[in-house]
Amino acid sequence: MKLPLLSDALQDLIGSRHGVVHHFSVNRELDRDGFLQLLHLFKAIIDAFEYEMTRRLGFALGPG
Repeated sequence: MKLPLLSDALQDLIGSRHGVVHHFSVNRELDRDGFLQLLHLFKAIIDAFEYEMTRRLGFALGPG
């Protein structure tokens, strides 16, 4: 499996959300597996962000 660059994947994720929220359009090519990949991607981005915040600023993000 080829992993996308996080920036490209984040753009795709934001674009998908934008279509649903602002245009009430759903990507019909997005199947269950694709949706689950987006969820895993979202978690990976949040985990990477949390890691960088902890490493650079010295504090951990809370659960809230």
